[in-house]
Amino acid sequence: MTVQKITGYSDPYCMLGIQPGSVLQQIADRRNSSDEDQRDERERKSSTTGSPSRSPSLRSSFRNKLGASFKRREHQHHSRSRSNSLQDTLPAKFIRTTTVKPSTLNPKWNERFRLDIDDIHSDRLHLDVWDHDDESSVFDAARKLNEVAGLKGLGRYFKQIAQSARSGSSTDDFLGCVNVPLEDIPSSGIDRWIPLEGRTTRSSVQGQIRLRLSLGTREDRGLAQCEDNWKEVVEHHQLLDIFIQHTLANYQKASEWPGEVARAAQTILHQHAIQGDLSELQQSLSRWVAISKRHQNRKAQPLDYALLHSLLEDVDTKWEHSEKALSRDEEASLAESFNNMIDLCLQVIAKHRSIIPVANLEAEHKMVHMLKCLSLIYKMKAFKWCCPFRNQLTVEVINALKKGATEWFNATLQHQQEHLNGSGFTEERATLTALSLLVNAVNSDIQRGEKYHNHLFETFIGINYIATNYKQFEKMISDEVAMRLQNEVHDVLAEKVKAIIAAQENPAGHTIVFSGGPGSSDPHEDAVATGIALFELYMALQEFAKFRQVHQLDDGRQLAVHQFQLWFTDAVQSWFIIAKGRARLRIRKALEIDRKLRFVDTNVQYSTSAVDTTACFGQIKEFWKQLSWPDPRTAYPFVLRILEAICDGSIFYGNLCHMKLTTAGYYDEDGQFDVTEEVCIIINNIEHVRRALRPLQEELEFDKILAAVEKVDSDLASDRCRAAFYAELHTAEDEVIHKILTIIAGLTEKMRPDVKKFLFHLAWAPEKVATKSALAPLVDYLDTNLKVLYNNLMRVNFYRVLEAVWRVVLQELTITARNNVGEQANFFQRLFTALGHLIEFFHGDDKGLSLKSLHSLAYQDLDRLLKLHKADTQYLIEMYCLQRLEEQRRQNQSASFGGQASINPYGYLTVKTFYNASGDCLTVDVMNARDLLPLDPNGYSDPFVLVELQPRHLFPNCPQHRTRVQKRTLYPIFDETFEFSVTVDKCRQEVALMCFTVMDHDMMTRNDFEGEAFLPLTQIPGVNGGENIRNITPMDLPLLQPKEKNEILGALEARQWDRDAQEFVKHQKRRKM
Repeated sequence: MTVQKITGYSDPYCMLGIQPGSVLQQIADRRNSSDEDQRDERERKSSTTGSPSRSPSLRSSFRNKLGASFKRREHQHHSRSRSNSLQDTLPAKFIRTTTVKPSTLNPKWNERFRLDIDDIHSDRLHLDVWDHDDESSVFDAARKLNEVAGLKGLGRYFKQIAQSARSGSSTDDFLGCVNVPLEDIPSSGIDRWIPLEGRTTRSSVQGQIRLRLSLGTREDRGLAQCEDNWKEVVEHHQLLDIFIQHTLANYQKASEWPGEVARAAQTILHQHAIQGDLSELQQSLSRWVAISKRHQNRKAQPLDYALLHSLLEDVDTKWEHSEKALSRDEEASLAESFNNMIDLCLQVIAKHRSIIPVANLEAEHKMVHMLKCLSLIYKMKAFKWCCPFRNQLTVEVINALKKGATEWFNATLQHQQEHLNGSGFTEERATLTALSLLVNAVNSDIQRGEKYHNHLFETFIGINYIATNYKQFEKMISDEVAMRLQNEVHDVLAEKVKAIIAAQENPAGHTIVFSGGPGSSDPHEDAVATGIALFELYMALQEFAKFRQVHQLDDGRQLAVHQFQLWFTDAVQSWFIIAKGRARLRIRKALEIDRKLRFVDTNVQYSTSAVDTTACFGQIKEFWKQLSWPDPRTAYPFVLRILEAICDGSIFYGNLCHMKLTTAGYYDEDGQFDVTEEVCIIINNIEHVRRALRPLQEELEFDKILAAVEKVDSDLASDRCRAAFYAELHTAEDEVIHKILTIIAGLTEKMRPDVKKFLFHLAWAPEKVATKSALAPLVDYLDTNLKVLYNNLMRVNFYRVLEAVWRVVLQELTITARNNVGEQANFFQRLFTALGHLIEFFHGDDKGLSLKSLHSLAYQDLDRLLKLHKADTQYLIEMYCLQRLEEQRRQNQSASFGGQASINPYGYLTVKTFYNASGDCLTVDVMNARDLLPLDPNGYSDPFVLVELQPRHLFPNCPQHRTRVQKRTLYPIFDETFEFSVTVDKCRQEVALMCFTVMDHDMMTRNDFEGEAFLPLTQIPGVNGGENIRNITPMDLPLLQPKEKNEILGALEARQWDRDAQEFVKHQKRRKM
């Protein structure tokens, strides 16, 4: 559109009307005759005034303003009559104006006008587009003109408009015009864009205007403006209903109808709408009301909701663009159609499970467009105007979903109960089965809703379909299932469980009488069947509860179903008690029909009893895994029950295997020893069952349970639970291992006589026979039997056997050594060498027992014993001296760290020693003693000190020295000095030491031993050279009491064949007597 303002926009409006054919012909005739006069007039005006005249007549001024086809250029003479000038103008009753659209080049009027015509063959529609520029223009005059009611006033006002336009008081700008011959308009009307034209070829006009034109006939019934056309609207409804019914007769499925009637029917409807003066909104409402009413007819097939949605969109669009309000009757009719449609949709939503099947494209199409219809209705201004008090859409849909869920739930439960009435089940089993099927049906419904419906309801209605249905189901399940479990199942099931437990505790076969009603003579079978049904119900409820977590549906409500597992607490406890007894029966039966079974590793053999036993444990664990108990804290009692059942089964299996061997005479002492494959399989079986205990902590998620207990209760409660769990587990494992070791011990005990025999031949073999040769028979014997065990035992069991055999060998070798204490050193040297060979044999280049296992306490005792008795006598004496020196060192350390509480109970001796290298002289000053033991009846002692160098074989020429006796004192002062003539080399030996023996002198009896102390000669100043011997610091030596038994002295004493050993022992005993 052309821009007419400096702002870059225009304020356009339209003036339109019908030009009669008679007027058009008169105008054309005058144009042909007045061309020359108009030219003369222009020349005259140009010569006189230099500009066009501004005193136009009424006729020329109006035509100049009304448009190019209304324009006439008049002669300068005014001789024509007034009647001729009025005929040149457009009659005022044909003039119409639109509203002004400010500041736009793309105006949208959407205004409707009805214009009367006289002759369709000659009349035409003329439309001008103007830019409104001031407050009083042709636009205002024309609008007022059309408000004049009388013909006399109309003519007068029209004259004023024409004069105003001609005088130039209006400054509106011409933007273009359109001329449409009426005979070019078809009966169905036109709707198209038409280019704007100028008044002359020189006019600068651009743009186009869209017109919707239609022709029709109507009767002028003389109705007042205040009256409506409701009667015509009703007739239009009826016509539409007839045409729709006729059209649908040609369709097998009404939902396939696209919403169009036959072309002839469309023409009739169009003419009726024109005759009845029906607006586009009224026609759109008529189509909606008629078609929606047809859809709601229960006797007829439903239509396509997509069609209904398109009709609603059309109504909404027409309502937006309509300026004319509806009558009360029309509003009531529209409100009724809206309400009926909403009610129908809500009914469909409530029954959608049966009406709209899922997994079907047609069903999905129906659901989608039905929800779109509901959503659109509530968004329409027409609905808000006609139905202001209707509930919100979300409230209506949620209530419909809840109602539908409740009805479907009750119907499903009733159907399941009726189906199971003739099944022959006991009452409680039938109840559990019906509830289980019901909850499974609910779960399936939620899954279908999640897959097919939830996103639709969220998209179009704005509600969560899953949450709405789940919460409704949740409430009904809480009420129905909990009540029926308590009233119809628990008591009967408890009675059956008691009967089963009594039967398990009475395995002799006594009859257990059970009064459970018809079909329940066997309590065990009934309880098992009921338990299976109960477990199925639990699993169904568990799946139902998972939806709450997956969809995060926690709304703060605490319904019974939130802790549904508590409904099954007693039943689960009873099941584990029964499982414990049933496991024992199954294990016993498995051993009775035991058969050998080879696994992938052909070197290891199991039997079917071990496999059946672990499979039984696996079923118990799998049952618990399937339960997936939701609350870890309350799961502890059940986990403990599971642990007890599995541990009890493991111990029971080990005991049965042990009894089987006992019955077979395995532990009898009679008969020749032979390693049998049967024994190996039994040992492997028990180990295989024991290994089933190893992963229990992880499989039962015990750490998770303890964490929950600690979080809810306390650390103390968690510690108690942990202690109980591990006590049960470790006790069972120890028991099973003990059974394995018992069987292995029986195996090795049968080997003991042969081992003893071969060791005897080893010990007493002639000296010329090498130790390795003498040991060969024992090694061959062990190798032969251990190969059989290696090939038939699991590795862990083989090493257990190997350790047991090693213990037997050590025991027999130790017995041989101890029984021959006092023999020559060569005897023990042979045994010691044989022990080294046996270590190599059992170690097997690191393929057998580890050195740590071989170097057991028994081995260490034997090794020490053999080393003592094979050693040289002088070496033993030196070891004894060093041992006593080490004892004194430990005594000094304990005194220095212990303070007053660690005072030596035997007293102290103070001495001062040094070595004079120039004279090869060792000097010792015995100064005093303190805190001595009172050995006389008077509470005192008469102490004296013996000083000597040890060992004697290093200092054969150094005599013993003795101090004077100090009477009646525990704190004697001696102050005596002694010298020993000894070379510095001997003093520097590690074993060289000075021995101080404090004695209590008795006149009538032997002297009593107070204690002894030792001083290494290497610590005496001057021995190592460089020390200052002038300022010697006295030393306090703690007195010691020798142990009653000393293994070195014992070894020396046993050497009756060694004189030096006997003398040393006698000397030591003489000092202490």
